[in-house]
Order: sequence, then C-alpha cells, then structure tokens
Amino acid sequence: MKEFKVSITERPLLSPEEIVGESIFVGTLRLANAFGANFEALFKEHGLTSAQYNTLRILRDAPREGLSCQ
Repeated sequence: MKEFKVSITERPLLSPEEIVGESIFVGTLRLANAFGANFEALFKEHGLTSAQYNTLRILRDAPREGLSCQ
C-alpha cells in the first residue's frame, strides 16, 4: 500500500482565479470578525449579548399583531 504524506507547509498550486477567490474569502472572514468584535463591545456597554440584541431586532421588525405558528 502506498503511503500518502503531505507537509503542512505544502500547498497545492492554485490558479490565479483560485488565489483571488481565496483572498476574498479570507478577507471577508477577517472583516466579519472585526465587525463582530466591535458589535460585541457595543452590546456589552448596554448589558446585552448578541443573541439578546438579535431577538430584540426581530421583535422590533415583527408586525404588531404578531405571527401565527401555523
């Protein structure tokens, strides 16, 4: 049986399009992380968690008469 070994430092060769796509993906993750940290700090100042804020945001946008579960 043939052994398959890959070094952590080895990366497959990517096309220019794949490199751009990967860079955009990683950049988007970093941006989302930065925004998330800023929002977490803002929520904390007001004694909220992000889950509590999200619930309040959903309730704010809900119709006054509510929604049926059916």
